[in-house]
Amino acid sequence: MHLPYTSMVLSYVVIGAAFSPVIHSDRLLLALLAYFLGLGLSAHALNELHARHWGKALSKFDLEILFAVPLVLALLTGV
Repeated sequence: MHLPYTSMVLSYVVIGAAFSPVIHSDRLLLALLAYFLGLGLSAHALNELHARHWGKALSKFDLEILFAVPLVLALLTGV
């Protein structure tokens, strides 16, 4: 996981929510969760699956699971 990039995107979600006249904390937390799962875990695992920046720390199967499970959870959070 690339924490600086993930933190930057999550901060954009918070900044966007701050522009709203009414901040719904439950919706904000769910949006943060969905972005964290979808971008922070799933997208970076998919990138690692194809680029192998971390070497062989995780197997291909581990990366596929780390891609699929958070993506499904992020989608379910959005639904």
